[in-house]
Amino acid sequence: MKIPFYTLAIGLIMVGLFLFFGDAPEQFTFYSGVSFKQPWRLITAHFVHSDAQHLIWNLSAFILLGSIIEQYSKTVLIVSLGIGIVAINTYLLTLYQLDAYVGLSGVLNTLLVVALFYLCQHELYRCAAIWTLILSMVKIIVESFYGASLFTSISWLPVPEAHLFGWVAGVLMVIKQTLIYFNSNKYSHYKHLVNA
Repeated sequence: MKIPFYTLAIGLIMVGLFLFFGDAPEQFTFYSGVSFKQPWRLITAHFVHSDAQHLIWNLSAFILLGSIIEQYSKTVLIVSLGIGIVAINTYLLTLYQLDAYVGLSGVLNTLLVVALFYLCQHELYRCAAIWTLILSMVKIIVESFYGASLFTSISWLPVPEAHLFGWVAGVLMVIKQTLIYFNSNKYSHYKHLVNA
């Protein structure tokens, strides 16, 4: 197993932000109406957290999911993070009803779908990966219905809609990866036929 340097580095950044700036630092938090004037908040808001428990949950999940993805591709890890951030920001800038937002949980749903896609490539993990994918969507639906988090209790309100946007971004990322795989295989097959 390769050491997931990118994952660990990003995890250390999250810990550093929390240690140096504390809970939901104002200068890095997403605020409705402010983030257009201070666009860095559209990135930093995902890496700061509302309290220590929020950080621990998100950091643990990120280290696990990021490490799985990074075993296959550092590029896919970074692109998945980017796509997840864009998806959540789309939600925040268009449909979000509250004033402020922090945390990586929405983007973690993007990484979850991508990590499960890679685990599905192995017969040993396939069944568990498929069930985890299904249960993750059920969790988002239940949380949306009740407006409460199933597994965590943090000082800020949960935002299950952000989880949904992240999850859908993960599905789009998997579709993209699948198309790249099939196109490269078609090209390889064509090249083989031409050279035969």
